[in-house]
Amino acid sequence: MLFFVYGTLMEYSGRMTQFSPEAHKIDDFVLDGAAIYSLGGYPGLILTATLVASDDNTDSVKGEVWFVPDKDIPKLDRYESEGYLYLRQVVTIFNDIDPVSAYIYNHDVNGCTKIPDGNWLQYINKANSDACRV
Repeated sequence: MLFFVYGTLMEYSGRMTQFSPEAHKIDDFVLDGAAIYSLGGYPGLILTATLVASDDNTDSVKGEVWFVPDKDIPKLDRYESEGYLYLRQVVTIFNDIDPVSAYIYNHDVNGCTKIPDGNWLQYINKANSDACRV
């Protein structure tokens, strides 16, 4: 199964291959019509194209597409609290003909910080560089 990941399952963390040793990254991708919010130590993705019917909807999320063997999907579902915290849904990746799944945040994002450029890794790196050092 193909997965679009945008946060703690990205290559930088090493988590994807912990859950699925046979998983492999295919490439970096951008998901249009979506936005991510900081939920503290992890992000939540929402689909904005279905919420705002507008031609000028420029929200997008930067992430990666991975191949994950079907046998490892239940491990990812448990990690992501699929069915409660997130819902696994098929999303459309530009120029991609195969179905790609992503974990969509299943709660209200009011009061959460929107990551303006849709790039979780850049956001957390900036937050770490801005942190007070003692």
